[in-house]
Amino acid sequence: MDGVHAPSRASPYGRGMRDALQHPDARAAVACYAAVVAAGLFAMAVMPRDGWLSIAPMVVVVVAGLVVGTALLVRAGLRGAPRGQLVAIAASAAGAAVLAVVVAFGAILGMSLVLGFPIVLAIVAAIALVLTGRGVPPYAPVRWASVAAGTGASLALVGLGVADALVWLPETLVPGATAAEVHAALAAAGETDSHGLAVMFAVMWGASTLVVAAVVLWRRLRPGASLAWTLAPGVLAIMGLPWWQFGLGMDIADTLVTSGGMSWAMPWLAAASCVAAGVATFAVLRDRAPIASAAAVTA
Repeated sequence: MDGVHAPSRASPYGRGMRDALQHPDARAAVACYAAVVAAGLFAMAVMPRDGWLSIAPMVVVVVAGLVVGTALLVRAGLRGAPRGQLVAIAASAAGAAVLAVVVAFGAILGMSLVLGFPIVLAIVAAIALVLTGRGVPPYAPVRWASVAAGTGASLALVGLGVADALVWLPETLVPGATAAEVHAALAAAGETDSHGLAVMFAVMWGASTLVVAAVVLWRRLRPGASLAWTLAPGVLAIMGLPWWQFGLGMDIADTLVTSGGMSWAMPWLAAASCVAAGVATFAVLRDRAPIASAAAVTA
């Protein structure tokens, strides 16, 4: 009919978009970059022990995150997302990744209280603002699946961290010996204090996970926020694992006259934590995406 235009069947993410994060490709790109930034915090923990193949999982995470994230940003720009904002996202991700590496090295050099803590505090505050800021109202029903998935994954990471400290680290530092033999040698030398740290690690981070899960259920957060918050303790636990293991590694090195370092499993645990950080970021951003109707909020 003349003068009447049929509704456009094009993508709803058109040229009039004001917020780049309304575009699904941009949200996915930010999640990819979040995994890369998280990898920066492991810069010192996953130094190559036996060549680059020993940290292959982390290399894959970083390369895939950069390539896929950049490709998604380019596609979002071609599909109408504000290109200035997309460039800002890429620049911010690059700066955050470099800063994460600086924090990792600073912590090893004893600068964590001066450099690392304020930055970590700022990051946590920013995440809290994203999760609790304005946007789609909280879902009415409790999303048990999101809470269960996040809590289960977090507890699994904590459990793997304990296994790394008590089993995989001793067996890596003393090739050919079992973890039981290494612990027996430490006990004979009177070096048993480090085992208490592993127990404390499990108790503190396990309890933290359960407390966060309880708060998430009480607050009735949206699915993505529920997943992100309950995943966070496990991710942070693995990020701090090298410092929890430091004493045990030194005891093994001094008692059995061997070199220190991380276990063979640490790059895999770090890679899993980075992927979890990316998933949590995407979940949060997906929560804040535009919805078709108010009915979708309480469906």
